[in-house]
Amino acid sequence: MINVSVVFGGVSCEHDISILTGIQVINNLDKDKYNVYPIYINKSGEWIYSPNFVDVESVIKQKNVKRCFLLPNDTRLHTVNSLHVIKSIASIDVCLLCMHGVNGEDGSLFKIFDMSGIVCANSDLFSSAICMDKCKFKKYADSLDYVNVVKGVQYNSFDKLDDLKNNIQINNIAFPIIVKASRQGSSIGITTSYNMDDLENKINYCLRYDTEVVLEQKLTNMIEYNIACYRKGKTIILSSVEQPIGKDEILSYSDKYLSGTKSDNVNTGMASLTRIFPAKIGKNLLQKLQCTTERLYSDLGLNGVVRFDYMYDKTNKKLYLNEVNTIPGSYAYYLFDTITFANLLDDIIENAYFINQQKNNIITYFESSVLKSGATGTKKIKK
Repeated sequence: MINVSVVFGGVSCEHDISILTGIQVINNLDKDKYNVYPIYINKSGEWIYSPNFVDVESVIKQKNVKRCFLLPNDTRLHTVNSLHVIKSIASIDVCLLCMHGVNGEDGSLFKIFDMSGIVCANSDLFSSAICMDKCKFKKYADSLDYVNVVKGVQYNSFDKLDDLKNNIQINNIAFPIIVKASRQGSSIGITTSYNMDDLENKINYCLRYDTEVVLEQKLTNMIEYNIACYRKGKTIILSSVEQPIGKDEILSYSDKYLSGTKSDNVNTGMASLTRIFPAKIGKNLLQKLQCTTERLYSDLGLNGVVRFDYMYDKTNKKLYLNEVNTIPGSYAYYLFDTITFANLLDDIIENAYFINQQKNNIITYFESSVLKSGATGTKKIKK
């Protein structure tokens, strides 16, 4: 049996959605193969363990729970008993991160588990951090010759608003303009500005969610497409393509998570999204989506399930990359129509071990005589 830890919650605006994803993953892991150790990170940042975290109600009620933690270079999950003595709960073999947003999707949690020696079935710190930050990722994607991004500018709380307005004019960015918090989900800290007069208010709204925002010219005649993939050995498995349908001009939080049905008294998360699936899409555009996704996944060194969101401008017939979600809602299982959720989890856990074996072959220490020879760098320098 493999000991799997599922981590969800977190100090993030996406805390509640992370709980849904975590519970879905817990309930779809094959209990004949895995012992599951759920870790819920509450809104104060406390790590809480309970084997009874199997639905939303159990997370809310918090019965028979234990505070827990990890130690560097130690795969065991620990708690502290009533005598203030550290006690081991279990040795964790592999971790499935279900924590969306800051500290989860930016790779921070990955590194904590990695430093403890626990295999993690998600993208690493470097790849996750790039994808999470919309401002930095936009610069990266704009440098690629096989990806289009909507033209835009960036602004942080230290910049002058007049300079931003000049940049908008210099770069010929026309209103309406989408304003996004750089390190939030695709439907949180996002709004639309229609002219220079209301731009400052819209920016200030987004700055409540982050210190940096990205401003992009809005596509007024476009279709959204989502596609997910994951790696299985040397093969990248692509999902089908969906076309999400939003009630508002921007696909909102309620469109994504509250518009569909519920299952067992739990909202099914992104799977409840109103959508066309599979999307009615031409062969050439489908191939473009698939090839771009596969290449980006590989070039960014991503792992685990990752969802790619695109926009297709019907006016100029051009495909734009919107963003990359390294821990997508519901693990994007609803996009894979030829594989069950349980089998998808099997695949990414197996692949995590495959990657870990490769990493274990990497040289991490270089033998030298520097310390034996009395390096001059340790001597006090005379003035």
